[in-house]
Amino acid sequence: MRLHTGEKPYHCTHCERQFVQVANLRRHLRVHTGERPYACELCTSK
Repeated sequence: MRLHTGEKPYHCTHCERQFVQVANLRRHLRVHTGERPYACELCTSK
């Protein structure tokens, strides 16, 4: 329902971004931490 109400209870502590779902906040936080958890299956790049 939050999508329809505009409620965004999850806030980034590093910037002003707000999110409807906590999973989207966690994904966004990687922008600030530089974390790249998924490696390429064909080479050594992440």
